[in-house]
This record gives sequence, structure tokens and C-alpha cells, in this order.
Amino acid sequence: ERRDGVCGCADGIYRMRSELENLPQPNWFWHGEAILNLLDAHRPMVCVELGTNRGCSAIATARVLQKWGGHLTCIDTWEMEPHGASISKAACVRNLQDAGVSNVTLVQSRIDVAALSWIGEIDYLYIDADHTFDTVTSDLESWWPHLKVGGLIAGDDYDDPADTRT
Repeated sequence: ERRDGVCGCADGIYRMRSELENLPQPNWFWHGEAILNLLDAHRPMVCVELGTNRGCSAIATARVLQKWGGHLTCIDTWEMEPHGASISKAACVRNLQDAGVSNVTLVQSRIDVAALSWIGEIDYLYIDADHTFDTVTSDLESWWPHLKVGGLIAGDDYDDPADTRT
């Protein structure tokens, strides 16, 4: 259970990672601590986030990457499509600026289209766009060729209750 930046655990109360504090609300990056610990252990340099919305996970990730000079590219449609995110790209930019992270590039594009123009290998891929089985599968198929051997991959909300195949 999380309240005001404090995590309850079996061993008592401890502070959560500082990178997770003061994120835009609402914030759905519940597993963030585990992912940030993974990033600390592997220190990826070239990172891509698919589906950014208001930037909660992007801010926390960028804060960690700043420690060793890593860079995050966030790809989202924002307001491009009628079924797209409920937040504008401009609002995401403001959130990133307010958080003081500058090692982030925002790309407004469909995920599959952005994959076609991507050049180079990715050290870390985070999938958090459309959460249906077919779309997550498509995201994996589009971006897997760019993930370097030994690279990291993580995702969020892959359990769409409307899709019984997940």
C-alpha cells in the first residue's frame, strides 16, 4: 500500500525511490520501483517507451537514466487518433519540464510507424500503449528487431479484462 511516498512492506515502513515522488496524477506506474531497480542494475543507454500519456513512467525512468547519461525516447499518438490518450502532447511536455528531466525525446506517431523509421539498437523497451492482446503483440513484433541481444523489455497493463487471450 502506498501513501504519500511511503511503501508498506512486511519488514516495516521504508521510503520509496525518490524518482517516483511527485509524479503527475493520476499515476498508474505501480510497479515502478521494480523497473527502476532493474534499470539501475543494467544501466541502459538507449531506451524507448511505447505509450507515454502524461509522462509518469517517463519522468521516473528519465530521472534514473540521468545518473549515467542514458536517453529515453517516448512514442505516443497523444491526440492524433480519436481513441488515443486523453492528454495532449503539450501537457506531457509541461509535465516533463516541471519534473526537470531533459533527457527525453517525444515522438508523436503511431507505434508501428515509428518502428519502421527507427535506426539503431535499443537497450530497454517499455511497452505501455494500447493494452489489447493484438496490439501488444503488434508492438512486440514491430520493436523486437530493434532490441539488442541481452536488452531489457518490460510492460504495463497487458491484462486487458475485455480480451480473454491475455
